Amino acid sequence: VNLVERRYPELIPHLSSCKSPQQMMGATVKNHYAKLAGVARKDLFVVSVVPCIAKKYEAARPEFAPEGIRDVDAVLTSSEMLEMVELMRIDPAGVQACDFDEPYKQVSGAGVLFGASGGVAEAALRMAMEKLTGHVQENRLDFQ
Repeated sequence: VNLVERRYPELIPHLSSCKSPQQMMGATVKNHYAKLAGVARKDLFVVSVVPCIAKKYEAARPEFAPEGIRDVDAVLTSSEMLEMVELMRIDPAGVQACDFDEPYKQVSGAGVLFGASGGVAEAALRMAMEKLTGHVQENRLDFQ
């Protein structure tokens, strides 16, 4: 979005109006989860860990801060997260696996698609295929 706004403003009308997965999850946590937990939006701190540094700028956009409270409070790149793990001398092999917390415990293997280029489109196609045919696509789609 930032690139289009700066260099190709004539393409702005063609951008999707959907929020990114990062911003959708932040808004969901700050709104839906806050109500379930009986917590104020301002008392939740949402951190996103992503490979793309541009997500830092996205999270800081004013349209993603209703009433001045950001949907995503901080964004760490994957490299920054790795640096933190190393600084804290955490051995990833020694960390015990655990279940996801309620109410967002249900997950899909397709979730990893969102971190890859074209991942959102692939996730949409996989969902459409499942709804239309009843077939669950287990492997990545081969785009050619």
